[in-house]
Amino acid sequence: MRPFLLLVTLAAMVQSARAATPGPLSGTWQLTNVQGFGSGRVSPGTAYLVVSGGAVQGRFGCGTFAGSAQAAENRVRLDVRPLTPAPGDRCPFAIPEAFLGALNASEQYVMSEGAGQLVLFSKAARLTFERPGGSGDGR
Repeated sequence: MRPFLLLVTLAAMVQSARAATPGPLSGTWQLTNVQGFGSGRVSPGTAYLVVSGGAVQGRFGCGTFAGSAQAAENRVRLDVRPLTPAPGDRCPFAIPEAFLGALNASEQYVMSEGAGQLVLFSKAARLTFERPGGSGDGR
């Protein structure tokens, strides 16, 4: 009986982990388009997002951020915060709070069929990311 309970518990944990961040969402994403929250202040290509399991990290210019990611059935929840630069780092470029706010406000996502493009939606913004190099499978 115990092996059966262990197997059921492990299966539930695997399903939970899969629901946290689906495979196609995992990988490296480069910002290519911004709509909303003052689009002109964010240049495409200046931001990267790396999703792995339930964690997300990235950079905007030379500033970095990290946090958690949950996604299932085209719903997404990100909770990211800027990271403090290491002593001696010279990064005069601060991550715009509006960008982090747009990531954290994301409620839905859509991916292209080949998983080469990711669009995060909130009530105020739409952020479009692509896999670097345009590859649909590059992780």
